[in-house]
Amino acid sequence: MKAVKVLVVLYAAFLTGVLVSAFNVFQVRSIYFNYLALIRSEYHKPHIVFIGDSLIANNTPWPRSATGGVLNSVSVTQPGAVVEGLTLLASSQSTPKSADFVVISAGMNNSFQGQNALVFGKAYRALVNKALSISPKVIVTLITPTQHADINHNSLQLNRQIQKIAKERGLLVVDLSIDLSRNGFLLPQYTVDGVHLSRIGYKKWEKKIRLLTPYTL
Repeated sequence: MKAVKVLVVLYAAFLTGVLVSAFNVFQVRSIYFNYLALIRSEYHKPHIVFIGDSLIANNTPWPRSATGGVLNSVSVTQPGAVVEGLTLLASSQSTPKSADFVVISAGMNNSFQGQNALVFGKAYRALVNKALSISPKVIVTLITPTQHADINHNSLQLNRQIQKIAKERGLLVVDLSIDLSRNGFLLPQYTVDGVHLSRIGYKKWEKKIRLLTPYTL
């Protein structure tokens, strides 16, 4: 019966890919490989669970290569989601119960909304608590700079909360601002629209994740 279930889900993944292929090839690949990863997670603990918004969801090929294998990571993502929504999403039954690492990339949409830093900190703490229930090894990525001054100003306030929580809970922190920005603004070669990263930008991010999440077949 398990074999039949696997075949049915794989076929559903294929059909999903066909239906949406005309819209976004990266979303197709994301859906397909996440189906595979979720199947595998029923029997084997995934190496990494990625929790995040569109910065992860829009370019899921990079988490697969970061783990060294197609089926070794699961993405729990929702474009446009704020931290509060990602906590609910990560609490769903489809999220793996354990993993070697959890990588969080969240907060950009809270910054867009101009959310109060203290309110954000409370919400982010809840997300971290959920991540720690999946793995004791949690990596948080600070909100990346954009090409918009108002968003960057908000993000600085929220990033202080992330850094504070990371220090309290002993989390690893990835700060891409040193690599991707100048004078606080995201450099053109690292973005496709002033907010989301380009392939070169994702490569920079991937390299940092690789160093923090050693993987052995």
